[in-house]
Amino acid sequence: MAKLLSISALFLFIHGMLPTKILGYKIEKMPPAYFHLSKDKAQQITSSIILSLNSLVDVLRSVCKGRDWPLFFKVEFILLLLSFLGAMPIQTSYKIGVPALFVGVYVYEKWEENIDVALERAMSRVVKLKSRFAEKIAWH
Repeated sequence: MAKLLSISALFLFIHGMLPTKILGYKIEKMPPAYFHLSKDKAQQITSSIILSLNSLVDVLRSVCKGRDWPLFFKVEFILLLLSFLGAMPIQTSYKIGVPALFVGVYVYEKWEENIDVALERAMSRVVKLKSRFAEKIAWH
C-alpha cells in the first residue's frame, strides 16, 4: 500500500511539473481544487475510521471473554483467510481472482436456482451442526 501511494505521489509531482504543451500535445492539468478536502469531510472520514476501530475492539473483547463461539469461528476464519492471502504474491492472487470472479458470475447466472437451493441446504446443515456442537460443549 505504501508503494502504491509513493508511486501515485511521484506521478502527481511529475505531472504537476510538466508544461501545458509538449511537442504540440496539450497536457490537461488537474486543478488544485480537485485535491481539496474540506474540514467536515476530513472529520467524517476520521470518525468512520474511529468507529470501525472501536467495533473491532468490541469484537476482540467479546472473543477474549470466550462466550461467543460463532464470533470466535468467524474471527478465526477471517484470520486464516488473511494468512493465506498474505502468503500469496499479489500478482498470483490477481491471476487467480479475476478469472475466478468472472467464472463465478457466469456459473451463478446459469444455475442460479440450483445454487440457491444448495446453499440453503448447506446453511441448514451448518446450523444443525452448530447446535449439536454447542450442546456437546454445554454438557462438558
